Amino acid sequence: MNTENTFAARCSVTGKGMWDGYVWGDGEFYTASNEDTLSRLREEREYLAYIAPHIDIDDEPIDYGNGIAFASDYTEDEQEELALAIKNIANNTDTNHDLWLVAQEVGYVYYTEWDADDEEEHRFKELETGEVVAI
Repeated sequence: MNTENTFAARCSVTGKGMWDGYVWGDGEFYTASNEDTLSRLREEREYLAYIAPHIDIDDEPIDYGNGIAFASDYTEDEQEELALAIKNIANNTDTNHDLWLVAQEVGYVYYTEWDADDEEEHRFKELETGEVVAI
């Protein structure tokens, strides 16, 4: 299928069409670039700071409302990295990477690639004006 002017999603920040990028929650928001994703994570820092202390690294998988976290399946190094990220967020010394780890842990944001060969994935099209609209 020709994907030149059709897309699976539209970036909520730029309005551009996407075949790969980041999905927020159940698709309430989309970001096409790492830069826009990190900027949005900074905007969502308060929520991440609220949820971070509730992550139990050594326990069973927990449903945080946006997905199920499986921190107990991490390697020891990954668990330590996540624990440090949680601590940094609590101490207001977090980095973008810390926010990213926690956001992924709770299923708040994830990366995906849509299948351009699947006709059902073509949900947006670009008009001659450059605007991307739902089909």
